[in-house]
Amino acid sequence: MININFKNLIIVLIACIVQFGLRLLDLNSKIIVWEIEFDLVLFILVYLYLKYIFIEINFKKSIQDNVSLKNIKQLLFYFFIPFILIAIVLLIGLSFNEIKLTEDKNIATNILALVLDFPAVLVFSIFTIFIEEYFFRLLFFNNLVINSFKRILLSSLFFGLYFTLANTNLEFNIYQIVISFLFAFSIGLSSIIVFRSTGNLLSSYLFRIGILTSFPILLNSFDDKSFSLFETSSNIFLYNGLVSSLFLMLFAIFTNLKLKKNKL
Repeated sequence: MININFKNLIIVLIACIVQFGLRLLDLNSKIIVWEIEFDLVLFILVYLYLKYIFIEINFKKSIQDNVSLKNIKQLLFYFFIPFILIAIVLLIGLSFNEIKLTEDKNIATNILALVLDFPAVLVFSIFTIFIEEYFFRLLFFNNLVINSFKRILLSSLFFGLYFTLANTNLEFNIYQIVISFLFAFSIGLSSIIVFRSTGNLLSSYLFRIGILTSFPILLNSFDDKSFSLFETSSNIFLYNGLVSSLFLMLFAIFTNLKLKKNKL
């Protein structure tokens, strides 16, 4: 009988290889229908997983058991955490003169964009980000038969690999790709800790939405300086740079320690 961990890893590795192949061919696994984005590779991954790998898992029941709107205060808390984290990054960068206000930027316009972006991203990313959360935080994580620490680490690593291959510009140099992977890994790590602490996929989903709406609008990345309110030429202080990754990891560590303390 094939080990459950082996099946888990192989199916995600195949998805990562497919993403890499598509990027080499200058193709994208994501299609847009009526402004809503679909990740075809991810959909096929979930389908195959439920249909042939873990047939005992019922999609509808797993959603009912792990998605809840009961604790709105908790959901809002995790949505706004990324805003606090990126604000800390900005303050540190500004204090070291590594970050500056982008020229000819209207602060009110960016704030308005931030407000208007939220409902749009919330709706249009439900078939990408939410499906990522469903697969990596619930299916993949829960079906790894290893201790808790290894499950957290392994699920974060594989999410980081998939996310990097699906979203990173392959024209980046090795350093930029590694930095992008660390950022993706830190998102995976913090998201799984959020899900473990609440048992609610909406918490990790809104946490991801918070990152997606706040980080790019406030700071630039390697290849995009046109939209952000602040900009930096330092790879360390980019919104997907080392400092942001560090604070996401610190948040994950702190939240996990708090979770363990509450269980004692």
